[in-house]
Amino acid sequence: MSEKNILLRNVCLGAAAGFIISMFHKPTRESVIQEAKELGGMAEYYFRNPSVLSDDLKTKLNDAKHVVQHVTDDLRFVNEKVNELKETTPVVLGAIKDAKERLSSIKPD
Repeated sequence: MSEKNILLRNVCLGAAAGFIISMFHKPTRESVIQEAKELGGMAEYYFRNPSVLSDDLKTKLNDAKHVVQHVTDDLRFVNEKVNELKETTPVVLGAIKDAKERLSSIKPD
């Protein structure tokens, strides 16, 4: 058996053991049962109404596209500002150096 198969098997065994142990905790068990019932109800609803599933998926995908576009625009804006800072920082540092030299050359009376 290859190492990948052993790793996958051990990960699955660990997840199963963790699930079983967590089921001893009554609030967790009740929560899992409640969520499974809700999921089953949703699955039955979508099974009976596939057009609703299709519409909901299209809406979620469209929302995800808008989020990705917004994040892309934000990253582009941040990148532009970083590039502007890269360009202006040497100019500002030069102006500060010039001002410092000018101020240090002025002798108080």
